[in-house]
Amino acid sequence: ASIVDLNLKNGRSGLEVVAWLRLQPRYARTPVFVLTGQLDMRETDRAAIRHHGARVFYKGLSIQARFAELKSQLGIDAAD
Repeated sequence: ASIVDLNLKNGRSGLEVVAWLRLQPRYARTPVFVLTGQLDMRETDRAAIRHHGARVFYKGLSIQARFAELKSQLGIDAAD
């Protein structure tokens, strides 16, 4: 799985990285999580995330909640 921040340095978007990953045969089906602190994301960003089959992860979550969400999204049993 890959985790990409929505907002990168110099005004770049993590969605550019997600788009690049999806063009690479090796990573075309890799689960991708977009990390953001923005609760009010632009609809164009939400649409791009859906288009690439990625999931949103919010920065306000505790590390335990992030691991639980990752495990859930990846189909890993919580006991693992």
